[in-house]
Amino acid sequence: MIHASLRDVIMGGVFGPISIGMSPDQVREILGEPEAMARISRKDRRPGIWRYGDLQFIFDGSEDNHLGSVFMDNFGIPSGGMAIDLDPWIIRSGIMLEEVEQHLRTARIDFRRAVDRYDERIRGLMVGQRVALYFYQRDDEDASLGLGLGAFACSDPALRSSFIDDAILRKKDI
Repeated sequence: MIHASLRDVIMGGVFGPISIGMSPDQVREILGEPEAMARISRKDRRPGIWRYGDLQFIFDGSEDNHLGSVFMDNFGIPSGGMAIDLDPWIIRSGIMLEEVEQHLRTARIDFRRAVDRYDERIRGLMVGQRVALYFYQRDDEDASLGLGLGAFACSDPALRSSFIDDAILRKKDI
């Protein structure tokens, strides 16, 4: 079992001993077999998504098939499953945008805000070149509660998919 902290991921884009750009064999050597695997599309020859707890390790599908992103959505308090002792820091599903911003400021972590170009209800906090936190309008009866965290991604900016991409997010103040 390895240890990883989401604070360290947010601050430096490193996930314990795992780093973006590793091969599947390198990831498997460190983490062991994934709890689940899936293909990104039916035409893929090999599974491109490996799941450890709430974390999805997404490989880029290139000839070398490097790790392009670590992503999670549909989580409560993030878990790394049996392979990763995960310190979630402040990250939990539904934490409010303003609360995350305050924690980032307190930790002296620079970030910028962005808005999804396809859906104005989705906001993002971009930290450096690798980390994106996605906030969605809460589904509570009282929508005035604001925006809650719904997804987290640490990605190679050159390999991001269309979803995990700050190009999706307009660079404008919100």
